[in-house]
Amino acid sequence: MLKNMKLGTMAIGGFAIVLILTAIVAYIGYSGLSGVADRAYKKDNINRMVQLIVEVRRQEKNFIIRGDKKYVERVKNHVAELKNQVKETRAKFKNLVNKQRMDEMVAVLGKYETAFANFVALKDEQQATDGKMAEAAKEMIGAGNAMRRSGQSNQASSVITYTLDTIRQQKNYMIRGDNKYVNLVHKSVERLVKQAKHVKSRFEQAENKALGDKVIAAAQSYKTNFDKFVALDKKGREAEAEMIAAGNGAVKLGDDGLAYQKANMEAQISTANKTLFGGAIVAILLGLGFAFWIAKAISGGIGKVGRNVKEVAEDAANGKLDSRADVEAVGVDFKSIPAGLNGVLDAINEPIDGLVAEAGMLAQAAAEGKLDTRGDPEKFKFIGFKKIVEGVNDTLDAVIAPLNVAAEYIDRISKGDIPEKITDEYKGDFNEIKNNLNVCIDALNGLVAEAGMLREAT
Repeated sequence: MLKNMKLGTMAIGGFAIVLILTAIVAYIGYSGLSGVADRAYKKDNINRMVQLIVEVRRQEKNFIIRGDKKYVERVKNHVAELKNQVKETRAKFKNLVNKQRMDEMVAVLGKYETAFANFVALKDEQQATDGKMAEAAKEMIGAGNAMRRSGQSNQASSVITYTLDTIRQQKNYMIRGDNKYVNLVHKSVERLVKQAKHVKSRFEQAENKALGDKVIAAAQSYKTNFDKFVALDKKGREAEAEMIAAGNGAVKLGDDGLAYQKANMEAQISTANKTLFGGAIVAILLGLGFAFWIAKAISGGIGKVGRNVKEVAEDAANGKLDSRADVEAVGVDFKSIPAGLNGVLDAINEPIDGLVAEAGMLAQAAAEGKLDTRGDPEKFKFIGFKKIVEGVNDTLDAVIAPLNVAAEYIDRISKGDIPEKITDEYKGDFNEIKNNLNVCIDALNGLVAEAGMLREAT
């Protein structure tokens, strides 16, 4: 079947298979790259989530440091935006692991919101408690100054000193958070109350004694609010720890998601590259195989044609003009070559036979002395054969024309008619004949002249 298949069909079939394979490889590569693009898109979504988490934490720190409520609103807005981003990202995932990770992110964000709201509420309550402590401190200092003006200057100064020391220890606790300052505040308040009672006992007037009661009440209020502040601070630290843990958990989930998408993206890129490379190698090998197959078919066909033509040429050189090429020995695309050669040989043999016949006719005429007989070049369609006949005719003309001239001159001389010398140009032996006739004519003319002189002399 392959032997009778045309080269065009073979080439089209081979290239069609290569193109189909190339299309398959391209589709697989496109699918792989589409998966990579999808992974990159999801990775960008998770990256935006991570950036939002970082921004939430930054605004959280701004609130902790500055205490401005505008940062609370920013945290809430970013958390809401982050939740929407998580929701959108989850909708794009098909893998259960990724969906679970997004669900965990939602849960962690819920814990963060609760912890942050609790932290903000505790900070507000702390701020209110701190305000009450400031009012109590203000009352203690005011009452202490009033005591000094009432005649107990030295004793009242101690009340102010203890008050300021209490405030200083409170600030140390607020800055450092060390419990030792709590004990120092308690001791300072105890000294303050004790001193206030002592100053009160030295007063006689009721209104001055009331100043001592005012200091004692303010000191007790200060201590109560300070203890409340400490308790709120502890709760605030716990809420902050929960908030930090939730924030770190969100960051970890985001980082894990990024790492997961990156690993899968790199795996898909590797698979796509291997598929494209492997498919390209297979396509190249198949292309080379088909090219070799077609080249072999062409070279084999040309070789058979060459051998066929060579055999016919050798037969023709040996005179076997009836030898013909074997059309069935070559492929279908090359059959026209030996068939055409056979047609040429057939077309040439007929005029060759005619040329042989024409030559035989001329030879017969020459043998019979019919030197004016000529071949007919119009019998032949091939220009080459026409030229052969015309050449033979020209050859005969070139041979017979000087012979006819010589015969004419000899005939005239034999009849006593001495002609003029031959002036036409001839070549070779014909020129020798011409020269001899001219010499003969000169000799005859000389004899005639001498005979005339003798006749006159007589």
